[in-house]
Parts: sequence; structure tokens; C-alpha cells
Amino acid sequence: MTAVFLLLYPLLHRQSGVLSQHFRNYNFFQRFLQDSSEMTVDTLQVDTSVVVKDTVKAPPPPPPPPAYAGKAGLETFYDALRSGKGQIRVAYFGDSAIEGDLICQTLRDSLQQRFGGSGVGLVPISSPIRGFRRSIRHNTSTNWYRRMLGQKNWPGYPLGILGGYFLAGKPPQAEDSLTVDSTLLNKDSLLIAEEPEDDPSEEEDFWVTYRGVNLFSGLRMVPRARLFYSAPIPDSTGHTAPSGSLDIAAGDRKAHFELNGKATVNQLWLLDSTVRQLSLTFDVPYSQPLFGISLESSQGVIVDNIPSRGNSGGRLLQVPYYRYNNFDSLLDYELVILQFGLNALAPELEDFSWYKSEINRTVRHIKQSFPNASILLIGPTDRGIKEEAEVVADPSVPLVTQVMREVAEQHKIGFFSFYEAMGGSGTIIDWADNKEPRWANLDYTHLSFPGAHAAGKMLLRYLLKDFDQQQ
Repeated sequence: MTAVFLLLYPLLHRQSGVLSQHFRNYNFFQRFLQDSSEMTVDTLQVDTSVVVKDTVKAPPPPPPPPAYAGKAGLETFYDALRSGKGQIRVAYFGDSAIEGDLICQTLRDSLQQRFGGSGVGLVPISSPIRGFRRSIRHNTSTNWYRRMLGQKNWPGYPLGILGGYFLAGKPPQAEDSLTVDSTLLNKDSLLIAEEPEDDPSEEEDFWVTYRGVNLFSGLRMVPRARLFYSAPIPDSTGHTAPSGSLDIAAGDRKAHFELNGKATVNQLWLLDSTVRQLSLTFDVPYSQPLFGISLESSQGVIVDNIPSRGNSGGRLLQVPYYRYNNFDSLLDYELVILQFGLNALAPELEDFSWYKSEINRTVRHIKQSFPNASILLIGPTDRGIKEEAEVVADPSVPLVTQVMREVAEQHKIGFFSFYEAMGGSGTIIDWADNKEPRWANLDYTHLSFPGAHAAGKMLLRYLLKDFDQQQ
């Protein structure tokens, strides 16, 4: 009877209210099965001597992360291109590789053709290589006195965005106020090519003319024009000369302007219509610095060519950040390009930590000087050196390129390697010896006009590749 009750108890528990309220249910079969399963033991024995080993090769490890490609930090420039903002301005600082508007003129023309704009941008009052430059026809009287980065500077005279200033006559005495941080320089390794000294003539009038050229469609005419200048600088006795004036002739228009701005950096609009040639005649004291002229359209892209011969980058620190701020407040840059490295090359060196320190300080200075602009750091082109009777690749080019890449990555700014884009070691030897016409000069350092044009197209592809992919 007891066994029968145990078997029937689960059924009686479900049907009886008294049992379900006062006693727990008990399922004999469930308990039995559960206990039996817990007692089951896996008795499978495996003979390890006959186990077949996995013959499928493990997947290869992931590749190392690529070297910093420098695509970061260009958003401000890209946003301006996308927005169709009125004027999009680029400052292109560099060494002698961009003198004569080389590389810049190709980049400017390509950007203007796609995004609009005309005009060559900033141009100096006087230049010793004005006949070499093809993007503007530039003539001046020969009596201008100019001081640029790397030259002796008249104390108290401010350096402008082009790296110097222009005076109507030579001051009575020039003192050397150039200060260079010796910790930044390795004098044995720098290729210093100083700016030539001026020898002003005895002409009485100080004049300059700018005329459009047919080389590029955006440069055939002279668009709007403005002058940048300083108030007169007091002399050693505290005396300040009266400010000067200028007269312009542009087509049928003639006008007279007073240069009576009181600030260190002033701008004066001279022209708001397009002409073929602009002529200016100045009547200013030698103590009133002029910084340059900008020839620019109100819309589209403007690229300012700002070369500094013999500069490895560190000389830009001689222009205080607040002076650059003054110009940036008037010019409103979206992109600042820094192309340096040629004057840091030294085939006998393997350690370029000194140059990394210099270019790091330069980038910090430029970020402070142009706080709202994207920044692009560009490494040097390839270079050849002579060993006995043979020209060989300079082994320091990739080393300098690498330290510049590391600085760009540290600051999260753009980086572009001309050395790698050209094809790497020995490319410039091929460009000089085997291209027809030559793409590089026989100094195996500087590009010719055809080579600079090719380099400008390489830079353009780099700049617009990510932009086009984001469209």
C-alpha cells in the first residue's frame, strides 16, 4: 500500500486542495531520473597515440600599423572647400625648393580651376629673383632696401608675413639683431644659402609694377589688390617721421593714398576691379616698413608663396606669433603648409634628434600663430650628392623625412613626403639625368620647372584624395 501511495501522490496532490495548500509536491520519477543522471559517468577513453594533429596553418599575424600617413588635421581646409566659403586662403612656407613660386604655382592653378579664384596672392615689394618667377611679371626700381629672415635686421623693425620688410632707402646703420638658438642648429650639417645683400641704387623714385601673365588662366589679370604696411618706426632718439603716401595707376584709374595707419600691421585696399597691370609709386620715409602686396579675388582659393632661402624651418620663430596673428586676422588662413628639410640634410649624420627638436618648436609656433588653420608638414624632395666622380643618393633624406613624420604625428597635423611620392632613394638622379626636359637641376637638389610641376600635381593628389572620398 505504501508503494502505491507514493506512486499516486503527485496526482492526488494536484487534485486535492488540502494537500496542495499544506504539503509540498513530490515527483518520485523526476527525482529518480535526476539522481540517475548525476550518477552517470563518462567512460569514454581516448587513445592519445592516434590523435590526428591539426595540419591547417594558423592565420598570419595582423600587419603592423602603417607609418603615419598624415591624413589628420586637415579638416578646417576640407570644411572650407565643402562650404564654398567666399575666399579660401593657403599660406605655403618653405625653403629654396619653392622659390620662384615653384610647386606653389601648380597647386594654386589646380585648386583655382576646380574651386574658383584668381590672383597670385602675396607678393613682395622687391625681390632679387623677380625675373625667375613666371607667375607674375614684377618690376621695381632698384633702390629698395629689403631685410629678410637670415639677414641683419634693423633693430625695432618688425618682420612681416613674407619674412621681412621693405624700406624706401637704406637706414643710416644696420645692426645685427638676428638671434639663433644654437641648440637648434648643427652648423656642420646645415646648407646655408643666405639671402643676397641689397645694394640700393641712387634712384629718386621708389616704384613697383605687377602685371598678369598668360601661364595660368587665373593669373592673366590683376584682381583686387591690398597693401600691408607698418606705421613709421621711431629712431634711436624717439623721433618718429611723418607717415608716407603712394600713387597708383591701374588701367584708366589713378588714385592717391595716405599710409597713415597707426598699427604695426595695417592694410590698405588699392583696387577692387580687375586690370592687366598695377603700378605704384611710393613717397615714404625709410623708417616706414612695407610688408607686401596681395593680388587676390574675393572668391575661391588663394595660395601665398612664402619662400625663405637657407631656412630649415627654425627661422620662422624670428617672426613673433602675435605678428603672425596680426596678419592672420586680416588674411584668415584655412591651411598653412610647411615644406622644409633640405637645409637639414647631412649625409655624414645618422642622428637627427637636433632637427626633430627644431621642427617640433617650429610646428608649435605655427599652431600658436595660426590657431584656426589646418597645418600640413611636408618633407624634403630626394637629393643626390657627389662621391668622387659619381652622384649617389643622399642617405640622410629618409632620416630627416622620418623625424618630420614623427613630429607631425605627435601634433596630429597633416604630413606629406615628397621623397616617397617621387619614388624614394635616387629618384632625383633619374629626374636630372634621364628626363627630357630635365625634371631636376644638375645640383641634384632643386627641381626644374617641369619637375616642380610634377611635384605640385603629386601634392594636389594627396590633398584631395581624402576630400574626394568624403564627398
